[in-house]
Amino acid sequence: MTPEGEAAPGNPFGSRVWAYGIRNSFGLAFDPVTGNLWETENGPQCNDELNRIVRGRNYGWGPNAACGTATAPSDTNRDGPDPQMPLRWFTPTIAPTGVAFCEDCELGPRSVDALFFGSFNTGQLWRAVLSSDRTRVRRCDVVATLGDLVLSLEVGPDGAIYYSTYLGIRRLVRKAG
Repeated sequence: MTPEGEAAPGNPFGSRVWAYGIRNSFGLAFDPVTGNLWETENGPQCNDELNRIVRGRNYGWGPNAACGTATAPSDTNRDGPDPQMPLRWFTPTIAPTGVAFCEDCELGPRSVDALFFGSFNTGQLWRAVLSSDRTRVRRCDVVATLGDLVLSLEVGPDGAIYYSTYLGIRRLVRKAG
């Protein structure tokens, strides 16, 4: 959108819509390397998602979405023309939350430029390593189990990744050793 609330020049539908078929987003972050928009979605009882949001794409959520009625993840990503499948999905659900990219987060070489997100259901922090062209997910790993429900992640002004739970806000640090 423009600062005046109008559709930005180049929006694919001539409106404020950039992409559609998206459900229950909890985290959005722009990749600092490419500018690509990444997003986490909470599903109904299946298929929580990690997506790269692309201009004009349909992400398939609609009235025909129903867990277990087709092969995952197409059972919840099937409405409208040419639905885009998620890059990663989670069944059983983990309720992915905030998204943050590691630039200068001091978490070690395996984490540089990686995408991090939290899980409300499991209290875990995840790291997604992207492909060399940064359009796909090569690997997703749990990097910490906190014992508390993760609400969100953000990059602080110091470059560190911070996560919030019901107990407070903490800094993600590299494990010693």
